[in-house]
Amino acid sequence: MISVNTKLVCLLGTPLGQSLSPKMHNGVYETLGLDYYYFPVEVAHKEDLPVLLVAIRKMNFAGFAITKPYKIDILDYVDHIDPLAQKIGSSNTVVRGADGSLTAYNTDGVGFAESLMAAVGRDLSAHTLFALGAGGASRAGTFTVVHEGLKKLYITDVYPQAAQSLVRDLKERTDAEVILVDYEDKQAIARAMADSDVALNATGVGMIPHLGESPVDAGLFRKGLFCCDMIYNPPKSKFLEDAEQAGCGIMNGYEMFLRQGAAQVKLWTGHEVSLAQMSAALA
Repeated sequence: MISVNTKLVCLLGTPLGQSLSPKMHNGVYETLGLDYYYFPVEVAHKEDLPVLLVAIRKMNFAGFAITKPYKIDILDYVDHIDPLAQKIGSSNTVVRGADGSLTAYNTDGVGFAESLMAAVGRDLSAHTLFALGAGGASRAGTFTVVHEGLKKLYITDVYPQAAQSLVRDLKERTDAEVILVDYEDKQAIARAMADSDVALNATGVGMIPHLGESPVDAGLFRKGLFCCDMIYNPPKSKFLEDAEQAGCGIMNGYEMFLRQGAAQVKLWTGHEVSLAQMSAALA
């Protein structure tokens, strides 16, 4: 039951019909015995954001999550921005202070970075990453792994401007060695794969409507390469199937999703939550 003491958390964005976040968060709050309630709010127009934020500032909110297409726009309406979110240039999590102030964070990249470090070790300086895709998820992931110590990465995208923008921002805001790769240059793609020991598919290729497709040729995978896909539906994309058949270690996006959610729970409630608890909430 929602009472006058219930702390509210909403998800702002559109479309939200397929989001698993309400089920996951409310299940975790119940498990932890917390009087919190998470619910989706469809926001059709960017101009509606400041109106909603006035209400959130005045009501009993712990904060809110923000998703497509407003992760960048939200930074214009908050009072404070966490340094990592500032570098990334987007936010998916906003915390409301006791005085009604709003502070923006980004846990999208935390989910990827923590999952990667759990798999390959916490010293990311010893690794080179090839990021296929330069959209919002890749932006959050690459900035966060650089923040955690990664020194060298390659970036490509089917949309050259997206890749150029991410490479430029990483070079301006970090000390990492960042190399732009032309998506249409198959030899350059092959060289980047050969020089990397971690490959990330952040293109969305492999999920509907591109099931059974991969952004790279199967022949480019090799033993010693660790392959990550931000997709978790299907659980094993064509990218990961090809990688596994070549003897690569693989990781899909499910653990990343759980970890970014756990980071949100800590920001809003102050409570630590295990991956097992996050996963059980979705069962």
